[in-house]
Amino acid sequence: MPEGFLRHVARSTTPQQARGLCAISDGLRVRSHLDCIDPETSFVGKVTITLCGELMAPHTEGVGLIYDRTRYHVAEDLADSLFLHMNTGKNAIIGGQFDRTYTLGQGDAALWVQNAPVRSVCLQDSGMLGIHLSRESTANWMRPPEDLAAVAGDRSSPVYKALTAYMALVRDSQTLDPDIAAVFKSHISDLTGLWLGGLKPRDWVAEAPASRHAARVAAIRELVARFAGIAGLDAAQVGHRLGLSERTVQHTLTQEGLTFSRLLALTRVDKAVMMLGDPAHARHTVTEIAFLCGFTELSGFYRAFKQHRGETPGAFRGDPGRDARLT
Repeated sequence: MPEGFLRHVARSTTPQQARGLCAISDGLRVRSHLDCIDPETSFVGKVTITLCGELMAPHTEGVGLIYDRTRYHVAEDLADSLFLHMNTGKNAIIGGQFDRTYTLGQGDAALWVQNAPVRSVCLQDSGMLGIHLSRESTANWMRPPEDLAAVAGDRSSPVYKALTAYMALVRDSQTLDPDIAAVFKSHISDLTGLWLGGLKPRDWVAEAPASRHAARVAAIRELVARFAGIAGLDAAQVGHRLGLSERTVQHTLTQEGLTFSRLLALTRVDKAVMMLGDPAHARHTVTEIAFLCGFTELSGFYRAFKQHRGETPGAFRGDPGRDARLT
C-alpha cells in the first residue's frame, strides 16, 4: 500500500464505473464482483476511499450496490483480511456469510472475513463506512474472527460508541499522518474484538498508559488539524470533543514537549505554507490566507510564520515586496 494520504472520489457513477471500483482494492489483493442493484440505470452517489499507510477506509453514500465475493475470488487471491463496516445511510444493508445473515439499520455494524465467500447488498440511499483490518491485528481477540463474522453486535455498548468515533475520525479526516493512521487502526481492531467477543488478558498495567497516551496525542493532533481554521479554538473545545478535560489535554501535550497554543500555531502555519504554495490559492492575499488559517492578527501570523519557517510569508511565496505592502 502506498505511503501518505490518498482520497479517491467517484460521483454520478455508471454501472460500468461501479464494477471498476473493485480495482481500488488491488493493493489488498482482494477480488470481488461489484454491481449496481439496477444494472440498466446509472445512479448518483459518492464513493470515497481514504488510504494512508496500512489504513484503508472506503465510504459509499446514496448508492445501491451489490458486493459479491465468491469461492472463485477467494481461491484466486487467497486474501486473509477482515472488513468492519457500518451503515451510515437511511436504508438497510443486508449481508451474509457462513450461513449467517444480518440486516444493518442506520448506525449498526458488522464484520466479515475475506477468506470465505460473502455477499452484501446496500440498498439505494444506504451508506457504508468500512475499515480493512489485518489478520495479525486480531491475535489478542478472545474468539476467532470467523466466529464473529456476519454477527451484528450491540450498538448500545460504550465500546461500540468509542469504535464508531474512531471510524468517523478516519472518514472526516482531511489529512492523516501514517503513524497516526497506524495507531487508529490498532485501536479500531482492539475495540472491534472487545465489542464482538472480548480480548485475551494481558499486562494492562505495563501497556495501557503508553497506549492510551499515544491514542490521546494522535486524536488531539487530528482534531487540531481539522479545526485549526476556527478562530478562538482552545484546549477546552478539543478536550470536550474527546471527552477529556482541558487540563488533561494540556498535560498530554506537555509530555510531548508542546503546549496547546504552540501546537495550534505550528498547525496553522503548516496550513498557511500549503496554501501559499498552492496555485489554487494564488488569488488570495497573505492577509486572507492568515485569516483562513485561523489567525486573528496579522502580526501574530507573521511572528509565528517566521519562528517556524525562518522567513516571512511573502519571501516564502517569492514576493518579498508583498510583506512591505502588508505591514
